Amino acid sequence: GIFSIPYVVTVHGSDVFGLRRLNFLKSIVLRFAKCCTANSKATYDQVLKIYQKTNIHYIPMGFDTKIFKNRNDAVRTGNTILTVGR
Repeated sequence: GIFSIPYVVTVHGSDVFGLRRLNFLKSIVLRFAKCCTANSKATYDQVLKIYQKTNIHYIPMGFDTKIFKNRNDAVRTGNTILTVGR
């Protein structure tokens, strides 16, 4: 069936905090996911409230300021925000 294909779920926030009436569907998705990634500690915690046995990993989305601090004063002073997405 459809759940025999391995898949990974990436959680950003609104997908777990919104539409709480659908948490039973979310729990099914999380139950059969090979693993789940969360972008924040709050999102991570919310995933575990929906399905406690989730194989979840916290992977913050951002960049290491130690790597970029000497390359551009704007990054160091906080005047620029870099976003890469699809």
